[in-house]
Amino acid sequence: MATACVINQQALIETGLFQEWSSETFNKLKNIDVSHKIPLDAVAESMGEYLRTNGLNSELGITRTHNHFKLNPGEVVQLTLGSSIDEPSIKASSEATVAHLSPIELNNTDTMPIPYMWAYNKASKQFFAMQFFDGSNTTMQRRFNELCGEKRDKLVAFLVHFIDKVEKTSTEDDLGFYIRYEDLMKLDSENGEGLLEDTDISGRRQWMTPKTKEMLQAILSEKQKIQVRHFIKLSCAHSE
Repeated sequence: MATACVINQQALIETGLFQEWSSETFNKLKNIDVSHKIPLDAVAESMGEYLRTNGLNSELGITRTHNHFKLNPGEVVQLTLGSSIDEPSIKASSEATVAHLSPIELNNTDTMPIPYMWAYNKASKQFFAMQFFDGSNTTMQRRFNELCGEKRDKLVAFLVHFIDKVEKTSTEDDLGFYIRYEDLMKLDSENGEGLLEDTDISGRRQWMTPKTKEMLQAILSEKQKIQVRHFIKLSCAHSE
């Protein structure tokens, strides 16, 4: 158990719908090679419609739950927005062109990471954090605090709906939700841009960059090694 993360999400744990962070639970997620083969478009769009109808469309999105590598005890996967693929330390609070994901040791971080993505544990019937956002990002801090505070009742109602939906569709191990951050990136959604996710498995790092479907097809036609399919993140408006 990572004590720092438990403190950061204590307001969520008090709802009875969230469990404490555990790297062991994260490591039991399906690998992306298995996960990406499971069709989820219909149920993701249905949940997206719920978010739109209930005024949470701007705050939350639906995601495919998976992992690309295992975590060691005391580690979490942290997302940091930046402006360079090759240099993760070049941070950006908005207009970012790349999102970096990599394991960090909680004891070695200056700011407490923010839970922003959760999966569902059908055994405990609770949600657990999959990924965390760089704690220095004040916008994500504010969004997390709003969900735990003024929007908590709406969040709980959505979670009850989420549990009912995944249990009826047998997608408990495949779908999760996340606090939206796409507006902090240079992402032209009107022209069909989504986030393309690449993974360096041996280096245990990932990065996501904005790409159109046409760009993706061009990349695939050149037979470059893309380890993850397009649009892994399932928002309320987009699917893979």
